[in-house]
Amino acid sequence: MPWKKRTNEELKQISGHLLYEYHLFNACIKLIPSPIIQTNDALRSALIESFAIHTRNLLKFFYDEKLREDDVVASDFYPEQNEWGLIKEKYNNKDLLKQIFNRVNKEVAHITYKRLEVTQEEKSWGKIINLTKNLLNQLFEEFLLSVSEDNIGVDLLGMKKQFHRK
Repeated sequence: MPWKKRTNEELKQISGHLLYEYHLFNACIKLIPSPIIQTNDALRSALIESFAIHTRNLLKFFYDEKLREDDVVASDFYPEQNEWGLIKEKYNNKDLLKQIFNRVNKEVAHITYKRLEVTQEEKSWGKIINLTKNLLNQLFEEFLLSVSEDNIGVDLLGMKKQFHRK
């Protein structure tokens, strides 16, 4: 699909949706280990599924090429389509990405026969949550530090300024 250059106004408006995904992703990570969640299977499963959905959305934002005309991807926020591709390259751990996508897609987003192959030990999400948290938080920070202030909304702009202070 040909790349369509988006206006600064479109990017500013959609950046609020990106921030929503990022906040919910991190909220799930903080809540999943809490004792009240760990003692309630339904709540724990719901949070893991929410984590998986927000993980998938963020990974598709950072890593996917535009599949449909209305998909929002990180490269939309840069003057040249390949600019983000060069930036994200240092986070392109193919084995880790495959592992995350497989867990999210095969165990949450789709009903597959692969679920029958998952052992009780493999069902634990702790390790994959930590790996995903590290990867996506690094990517998000890299994105914010490299994107033009003209292309992001006020909330993301505030976060960008916080990252600059580190």
